[in-house]
Amino acid sequence: MTPPRLTPLAAAALLACFFAASVAGMLDNSHHPDESCRIASGYTYLRYGNMRLNPEDPPLGKELAALPLLFLHLRLPVDLAALRPGNIGRGDSFTFAASLLYEQDIPPETILFFPRLIAVLSATALGALLFAVTRSRWGDAAALIALCFYCLSPTVLANTPIVGLDVLAALGAFGAFWVFLRFLTEPTRTNAIRTGLVVGIVELLKFSLLPLIPYFVLLVVTWCWANSDRVPLQNGLASMLKKTLGALIIAFGLVFLYYQLHFWTYPTEQNAAEVETLVRETSYAGWAPVFARLAVIPGVRVLVQIFIGIAWRAYYSAPFTYLLGEGYYGSRPLFYPVALWVKEPIALHIALLLALWKAVGALRRLVWTKGLVSTHFALFAAGGWVLFFVTITLFSGINDGLRHLLPIYPFVFMLLGVALASWCTISSVDIRREFVFLLILWNAWSVGRAHPHYLAYFNEWVAPGKGYQYLTLSNLDLHLEAKRVGRWAREHDIDKLKVPTRITIFSDGDRNHPGTGFWYSRAYEYYLGSRYSRSRAASWPGGGRGRRTGRDGEAIHCDGSTAWSPSRSSATPSMSSM
Repeated sequence: MTPPRLTPLAAAALLACFFAASVAGMLDNSHHPDESCRIASGYTYLRYGNMRLNPEDPPLGKELAALPLLFLHLRLPVDLAALRPGNIGRGDSFTFAASLLYEQDIPPETILFFPRLIAVLSATALGALLFAVTRSRWGDAAALIALCFYCLSPTVLANTPIVGLDVLAALGAFGAFWVFLRFLTEPTRTNAIRTGLVVGIVELLKFSLLPLIPYFVLLVVTWCWANSDRVPLQNGLASMLKKTLGALIIAFGLVFLYYQLHFWTYPTEQNAAEVETLVRETSYAGWAPVFARLAVIPGVRVLVQIFIGIAWRAYYSAPFTYLLGEGYYGSRPLFYPVALWVKEPIALHIALLLALWKAVGALRRLVWTKGLVSTHFALFAAGGWVLFFVTITLFSGINDGLRHLLPIYPFVFMLLGVALASWCTISSVDIRREFVFLLILWNAWSVGRAHPHYLAYFNEWVAPGKGYQYLTLSNLDLHLEAKRVGRWAREHDIDKLKVPTRITIFSDGDRNHPGTGFWYSRAYEYYLGSRYSRSRAASWPGGGRGRRTGRDGEAIHCDGSTAWSPSRSSATPSMSSM
């Protein structure tokens, strides 16, 4: 293992490599429609005080990304009041966002650079926090192992250079967890206030972090039980629940006030019309007038906006998705296990199995007591959060990307580092240390081959070129390839390249209400220039409970490789022939 005095230097080197790899990907990726939507949302929130765009996520994360853009003085493509209200695919949010990015006097790369840099810095800060916390509690070896697997995770590397909220949510969850544990061990008024403020800030990042609140309450009960030998359970629990309630009230107050700041400039009529339209697009359309009336009441309209955001996130969290050759609506419990099996390195799987075997063996030998839980409470609490969040996610309707599990990743890597470090140190045999080192090298080699296409990474279980047979969407995204495709087309002197722009999705059970998928962004038109050509309508075969039919686009199967090659049988090559 690394000598103690060199441990910080080793960590700094790892984080520097992680930062460099993320910046390289950031500079070479074209924009993702979700990125432009979040950037446009944050920019209009900050500059115009208008919250029409993207209400299904809280404003803070988007505003952090868009903050540097205030100095660029971007012009709006259309007036915000002219936008059609409605959910993604029916409203004008994506069209407006793409126009804001591409219809400026400055190149889109300049606009994307600063928000993406903030995303990269946030991910780097999460790595530093992971290392610092793990080192302070479990030593140098555990911290370095945890940091190695974090910096070499293809899922983390794929989502870091994109303006998303998932890595930011992971940072928020990990930070809030440790602040709350400090509150449990030292339940002072200062720590209660600090906890309330931190939880409030974290809940302003993404609604998927709402499970933190019930989990923290569960931790309070568990902590009081584990320490009931010192403080009677009834007295200790009542006191801690009272202080926890105070912290949560502070958190809710912060969220309310932050929203209220925006509502001072958000036109009431626009807000009410937006809310009414969103509710009418659901099966609860009869409630639309009620919500519209509530949305004009001062103070209450803030609560309506928060509720609509959470409800919309839950209601529209079952998009059309794809798994193992079959398309479907809704969710399947097998989605995330399969995604983890093929999208994370085999070396990580082996390390996790080894850590699990070590942990189960240790737990079987221990005598379970309250003192044991109290002594190792941080480990039990971290493992509990992983199980709690995974259980919720498995049975949610969100099946469009492994990125939704990122809020548990730092906890998994921390637990992995602790287990492997313990396994190495309980024996003087060097082969254990060498084995862990080889696993890390294998992980680095496997992931490094995919640079900078980490989103298209599949491990060695999947045959080359066959990744599309397992997963698509956010697990295999062609949005980010536009710049590289444009470069390839110029190098190979391609006159025209057909690119699908959208795909219309029909459900077998609801043929009258197709959904429109914005799978291929305006970036292709921008980077291909005169070589760009819209492809003819064609079918994208699906299966099971749903199928895809192209409106302006045709079928695409790709494993993320950038070895683009035109079809020899086609006069005008298309994306589906690459």
